[in-house]
Amino acid sequence: NNKNEQFQWRKSSLRKLQVETHDTKQMILSSLLEHDFANDNYIRRNANNTHADNNNKLDVFITDESDNGNSAFCRVVSLTPFTTVDVHDGTTSFVNIGYESAAAMLLAAQHLNTGDGSIVRQVEGLNETCSVRFSMEFLDSNYNPGVALDRVIEKIYPSSSFNETAESHQPIPPCAFIGASRSAVSGPSSLLTGLKNFPQVSGASTSQDLDDKSQFKLFARTV
Repeated sequence: NNKNEQFQWRKSSLRKLQVETHDTKQMILSSLLEHDFANDNYIRRNANNTHADNNNKLDVFITDESDNGNSAFCRVVSLTPFTTVDVHDGTTSFVNIGYESAAAMLLAAQHLNTGDGSIVRQVEGLNETCSVRFSMEFLDSNYNPGVALDRVIEKIYPSSSFNETAESHQPIPPCAFIGASRSAVSGPSSLLTGLKNFPQVSGASTSQDLDDKSQFKLFARTV
């Protein structure tokens, strides 16, 4: 019972970390809630016009809220390991560093959106000179190449049907991917994201195989 309660608590925590929350609309950072356009239709209903910039993978909203009338929103999807499943007995373990990484990425997105230079001073005032705003979404990679690739495919090719009502709309596609931690996960996922013209950046994958730009065209890393 205690193990099941711990699993449910962790599962609930993961839902709160995700920008795409279906039940409570609750997120860690309130400034990101403002830009959660996948589930909040306020901007879409009140914008004079909206279109997708396919070259840059951005959603552009023409409103009266910005000086030039245009605001662009970049939905960043992160392949983050929150859980891992033992191949022998099927037990699920939780990856603490995954939760820590998610919190750091959410904080970074908030600082970009608000021009907060308290950690990275070059970001100070960025919100006043850049009209792009960022939202975050997390996919549990499970440290598993097959699982991660399946979730990337679902994100690029959403299977949910489009219901043309005032309260629903097509899922917003990502503009970029972050991850993965393991090179074994970054390899297959970045093959697909590169083919579909989505940039992907990893802060942990170190395999030299990923240097092959003929295979991993839009893959980059910070290590």
